[in-house]
Amino acid sequence: MKALRTWAEKISESLNTSNSKKALTAQAAKIAHDIRSPLSALLLLREDLTTLPEEKRLLVEQALVRLQDITNNLLNTPDASPPPPVACTTERRSTQWLLPLAEGLISEARANGGKIDAPKSTELYGSFAWVPRDSFARSLSELFALSDNSLKVSLETEGDRVAFVFQFADKLDNKCAAEIFSQVQTRAECWGGRFDILGDMNPTRVRLTVPRAEPPTWFVPRLVLSEKTDVFCLDDDPSVHPIWERRLKRSAAGQRVAFFTDGGAFAAALRSNHANERLCLMDYELEGQAHTGIELICELGLQTQAILVTGCYDNPSLQVECEKLGIRLLPKPLAASVPIEWADENLEETILIEDDPLVRNMWRLAAKSENQTLRVFEQPSDFFRAAHLVSLKSRIYVDVELANGERGEKISRQIADLGFTNIFLTTGHPTWRFGALPWVRGIIGKAPPWGFKIDGTSVAIGQPRS
Repeated sequence: MKALRTWAEKISESLNTSNSKKALTAQAAKIAHDIRSPLSALLLLREDLTTLPEEKRLLVEQALVRLQDITNNLLNTPDASPPPPVACTTERRSTQWLLPLAEGLISEARANGGKIDAPKSTELYGSFAWVPRDSFARSLSELFALSDNSLKVSLETEGDRVAFVFQFADKLDNKCAAEIFSQVQTRAECWGGRFDILGDMNPTRVRLTVPRAEPPTWFVPRLVLSEKTDVFCLDDDPSVHPIWERRLKRSAAGQRVAFFTDGGAFAAALRSNHANERLCLMDYELEGQAHTGIELICELGLQTQAILVTGCYDNPSLQVECEKLGIRLLPKPLAASVPIEWADENLEETILIEDDPLVRNMWRLAAKSENQTLRVFEQPSDFFRAAHLVSLKSRIYVDVELANGERGEKISRQIADLGFTNIFLTTGHPTWRFGALPWVRGIIGKAPPWGFKIDGTSVAIGQPRS
């Protein structure tokens, strides 16, 4: 580990002195990518550090943090552009993932001598902000740079807001800090956020609050598997395989976990596998091979069954491509910590996709009355973001006439394409108005399927007539 760290530090230093910065930057990016795979394996061993003596455990923890910082710094390129004016600009807001954004800035601050106690990757993982990237990053960077001593940074999420709280070791009452606080406050107000000084400034505590954004469609909040799910892992780095083996293997006769380093062998195994439930965890960059992970996913039609697991997760163009193709994306460094939920084979929940709040509330009331498990989605897009968390055995009810002109017939077909089979349409129209819909098991009215009783009297609302 010491040799790896020394080698990476020399590469990082050479970026600042070489005349061939462009070539070295590309080389540094490749080195960072190569480091991230074995680093993921080392991060997995954190769980076992409690058995070490305290002194040794802290040493290993510090080395792992330093390796993460070196990797992030290798990916950072100097910004030679002048800072924009503090006044509100026309810079557009967009969804920004706090994990790569904050980790890069924290690593940069540590490289400049800062002692920062920062949020863990798992805390930043699921947080997204609706802000202009450049000015938001500049504000965070300026706040990090204010600390001459230690700095503790925490993350707070409440409702539609997300906030960074900075707790400095000392009282910051100098002119430089006052100017930066004023600039950050002006920018934050431009984004619909706010900047607050907390307490009596001794020591100084500040909070930068910004609007929270909904996760993009490629985001994977957690993996949901059953003991019958066949898992296929493709990664050209064998050190990644034990991570998944340790986390995915269960003593179930029906489960299969297979590992591949070659895309051709992986494709052959997939073509011969006909399991109803399977998950493919696929690397993006397969060195020396004919196809990338994305190309294999598209070629094999695995968009709904595969997750791209890559160290290039912070590449905006890759995120855009995944969103366009409907492919989910998972950072390789988090393979050791992404939550895994083992679904109960006997749990069958009911899903309702309905834009009418009156109908949604009626179903919720009925579900509570009948002790039924119900999940409600106002928009189809909300369901599709969470579809990988829903058991294929669940019963799904889709409103025929949804908001923005969306039709239940089309949405239900898209749901069927994901592998769901218990799909129903809900409508007040008679069934003869609908043609053949072979993927739909039935057409019902607006009443909940369990029946609905008020004061002991059954209620049926909007049942379709044949």
